[in-house]
Amino acid sequence: CLVHWYAQDMPADAEPERQTTPNPAATPVSVIVCARNRARELTRCLESVLAARPAEVIVVDGRSTDGTAEIARQYGAIVVSDEGRGLGAARRLGAELSHEDAVVFIDADASVRPDTLEALRREADEMGYDALQARLESMPGRLTYWQAGEIWRRRSQERPGRARVLGCQATLIRRDLLLRVGFDPAFQGAAEDHDFFFRARAAGATFGHSASAVAYHEDRATFREFARQRFWYGQGMARLAVRHRAVSSQVGIAAEAIHREPRHVLFMVVSWSLTALGMATEFVALAFDRGLRGRLQQGHP
Repeated sequence: CLVHWYAQDMPADAEPERQTTPNPAATPVSVIVCARNRARELTRCLESVLAARPAEVIVVDGRSTDGTAEIARQYGAIVVSDEGRGLGAARRLGAELSHEDAVVFIDADASVRPDTLEALRREADEMGYDALQARLESMPGRLTYWQAGEIWRRRSQERPGRARVLGCQATLIRRDLLLRVGFDPAFQGAAEDHDFFFRARAAGATFGHSASAVAYHEDRATFREFARQRFWYGQGMARLAVRHRAVSSQVGIAAEAIHREPRHVLFMVVSWSLTALGMATEFVALAFDRGLRGRLQQGHP
């Protein structure tokens, strides 16, 4: 296979001039990191990605003002801009510019092991999955209450095996599925991944949570960070509800988990309350944005 390294900015609709260096040891996947003002986390993310030896690394920058794009260039990544159009557009652009038949999305606040990409590729091939999410562990160090709660939530909801929906913190997706179904730019923030996988499942795709691949995610440590994230999730979930008339099958799973481990009741009550508040504010905004509401109700990008 080939390693493609481009250290240049490109307009969103341009294909870069190809420069290739033979590297038979590279794992045949394209890694895509979508980032906006993630300079603090990006160095760790890219160092871990490069240690896993992907065939190419693409960083889609969302008009960062903190040097995110410059850091990506220093690590030899392809650097492109989504022109500030949001997460759905960024993931779509990265997929279109990728060259390998398997694409791995890795969030800027996540990192991988040296064997993570190879493990994802191998397990997806063996199981016949169209998409596969790595098992997410917390970053090393002492955990806050909110971080511990998030770890518990993931373990309850993201069990190894077949899944109905995935996140994209560290997830392999077949490129042909990405081009056929496509991330929707109408999802500028959260829930762009749930929308994609809802539509992918309707198109016959199968996916799962990995039993072998591990990645690390920097969960929100303080209540303020946690609250902002959950409110943001709620805004995305409102758009998801408008399109799919559903939020997520994970609510029932979480309720069962709380019954088994009631010490996490406070965590989930706060989480659901903040998410509901975000949904409510977004529903109000959509009531006054008939164009966006119409796009969402169409059911496809």
